Amino acid sequence: MNQLFCGIDIGLKTFQFYAMDQDGKAVGKPKRYPNNQTGADQLVDHLDELLEQQGSPALSIGMEATGLYWFPLFHTLQENERIKQWETRLISMNPKIVEAFRGAYPDVDKTDPVDAFIIADRVRFGRGIAPQHVHSEQYLALQRLTRFYIHLTEQQTNLKNYAGSFLYLTFSEWVRTQPFSDRFSVTATKLMKKYKSADAMADLTTDELRELLVDFSRNSFRDPEEKARQLHQLAQDSFTIPDGLVDSVHLLVKQTLQQLELLEKHIKRLKKRIEKIMKGIQHPFDSRHWICHGCFIDRRDRRCAPIPRSSSASQICRPDMEETSVRQLPC
Repeated sequence: MNQLFCGIDIGLKTFQFYAMDQDGKAVGKPKRYPNNQTGADQLVDHLDELLEQQGSPALSIGMEATGLYWFPLFHTLQENERIKQWETRLISMNPKIVEAFRGAYPDVDKTDPVDAFIIADRVRFGRGIAPQHVHSEQYLALQRLTRFYIHLTEQQTNLKNYAGSFLYLTFSEWVRTQPFSDRFSVTATKLMKKYKSADAMADLTTDELRELLVDFSRNSFRDPEEKARQLHQLAQDSFTIPDGLVDSVHLLVKQTLQQLELLEKHIKRLKKRIEKIMKGIQHPFDSRHWICHGCFIDRRDRRCAPIPRSSSASQICRPDMEETSVRQLPC
């Protein structure tokens, strides 16, 4: 049976197309198309011409899964009615597979036409690749949301470390002893914003500090008097920094805290959207687990493990994943 093997090398602005027969001989000329809907339509028209010239052979189209540039074109081809009528395999490959195969061509330069040729030849070689599994829209939405959630929580951790280092300069004992169970609680954040340094807080009386704690915490402390005395003592025991640094460091503390507050709002919105989508999927996991790239995230330790094949969520599990593998996020 005649076969046509095609390679597509995708970039932000354009994609390069190359076609060959089962013997590795070029079919038609290499083509470059804009990476948009118009370019996809032009590619389908060109494929139609090639198939007619070659006597309607079986068609295999491969492309590298590079960033997210590949997905719109892949999805467009996947949903195209003419391509559905042809005997077509659509394959997205890990760039590592293509890069390893490039070793068979040590004397060729890395250019877009050559890359498309190597992808087409890798598809022709065949072993170790398979047509892409079609994930549901819910899965794809969860994949994007959960990955961005992890990205934001990592940013949040980095900002907290920054804030802690800045705060140590102006209020060293606060960082060293951690008088609040959550250093970035509402009460702690308001105090950090209000007072530029430990010296400024040490100038207050314990009664004034107690009133602030009651106000900022909405009277949630079991013993605000004791907490006020503790903070006052910590302020007195902290190192003193040069006056010329106080205003600048306090500005850094405030701006970092403001970024943390904004991040927290974004993270809460993401959680709500993820949980809303999860409610529409039958799965054996509780609210501690979210789906991420064929895996579930345990929100307690942020580890990622595959969805069991026997579970009712197996329809959104990536088919080539080993059930016993456990990987650290991001996956």
